[in-house]
Amino acid sequence: MMLSFTCSMVSAYNDDYGNSFAYASPVSVNLTFHGAIDYGGDVDCFKFKAPISGEYTITSSGTMDLVGYLYYYDGWEIDYVDDSADGINFELYDDDIQGGQIYLIKVEARNPYTTGDYSIRIDAPYYSSADDHSSTFIGASGILPDTNVVGYRL
Repeated sequence: MMLSFTCSMVSAYNDDYGNSFAYASPVSVNLTFHGAIDYGGDVDCFKFKAPISGEYTITSSGTMDLVGYLYYYDGWEIDYVDDSADGINFELYDDDIQGGQIYLIKVEARNPYTTGDYSIRIDAPYYSSADDHSSTFIGASGILPDTNVVGYRL
């Protein structure tokens, strides 16, 4: 008689974001997103594609003492910040972010036994990813008489 069984690993913790760069969650620039250190020792990893080159600022907010790290896509560390002016949140600056490249962010609690919620914001140089006018007649923007539109007078 032969017995067989299957083993599967079930995590005792719920986790909002991946703990490694292999499972980094994609995020957008110029938006605030929310996360949580769900259990002691949890880290959250994110990735973003820089839309344009320039100076980027990555800031955290919340009541936990957080540490933030910025990496190139290959995992090479660019910088990390433990605390900024308020003593618990971080503010990372990099003035050499290259447009079109993917960057990685890691967030962890300074105290490995701390849990709680936080927010992160990645500020990029000004750019617009949104179309400012509709591509259909129904959603077309109105133009008033005697208005200059890109060098034309209507």
